[in-house]
Amino acid sequence: MGRFSSRRSSKPTFYTGGGAWRRPVDIIYKTQAMKQYGLTEDDLDELTPLSEEVNWRNSRQTVVIYNEAKVKKLAWNIQQQKEIMRSKAQKEYGLSASDLDRLKPCRTQPNPHENARGPTRFYNRADVEALVKELARERDIARAAIAQDQAACKAAAAAAKKVDEEEQYWDAFDDEETLALADSSGLF
Repeated sequence: MGRFSSRRSSKPTFYTGGGAWRRPVDIIYKTQAMKQYGLTEDDLDELTPLSEEVNWRNSRQTVVIYNEAKVKKLAWNIQQQKEIMRSKAQKEYGLSASDLDRLKPCRTQPNPHENARGPTRFYNRADVEALVKELARERDIARAAIAQDQAACKAAAAAAKKVDEEEQYWDAFDDEETLALADSSGLF
């Protein structure tokens, strides 16, 4: 009996020599991995292929074979980097629910915790980062408008204060004695 024979497995084990037993791995060709999992050549360059052979139909091409489990794991990791859950986006980027309502979720799935709260929504991370930049730009514009309004209010207050000072100056000449004195001195 082999080392894995006590487990019930759909895949047989085989002896590789030197006392080692091994289960065969599921393989996937590079082109299949790119189509099936939406990966690019750059993504697959992160993995070490199981084999690279010359294509027997076209000697200028190579056939690259990968471990399918590793390809699945790579695709899942890349997807996790591209997508972000709504609650995680709120925590990481400090967004409110109304901010995220501006975006359309890239996918939804049933909420595993509470069905009453609605589905779990996933957003593209790039869209969330663009939203954060847009909100920051809007805040900067609003702050600049507030600063401009404050400066205009201060200028208006200073002008009003100057007018008040001039009125107080001329109010001193309102009494008849001062006006008569000013008339006799030839000021007016």
